[in-house]
Amino acid sequence: MAQRAKDFLVSFDSFGEPIQANYKGATTFKTGLGAFFTFTIRIFLLVFAAESVLSLLNRENPQITNVSRHSRSPNLRDLSTTCIHNATKLKTTLT
Repeated sequence: MAQRAKDFLVSFDSFGEPIQANYKGATTFKTGLGAFFTFTIRIFLLVFAAESVLSLLNRENPQITNVSRHSRSPNLRDLSTTCIHNATKLKTTLT
């Protein structure tokens, strides 16, 4: 029973070293340590992906990666209430 469980877990080893000859009918030699690292990496990636998708769906914590600041150009003017008031006066006198 324990050997079958170990063989099942070892079959998940993604870090098996290739061998030229077949070893017990397999082209790679898989170990328990390799299976442990494979499971650990896959679980980490699954949890990371799930958290990222949930964060995206809930629109939480946006990551700002670029910040730019614009300097005021001397050619641009602020549209204050006086400017708008003068513009409306101009429109009414033209019509």
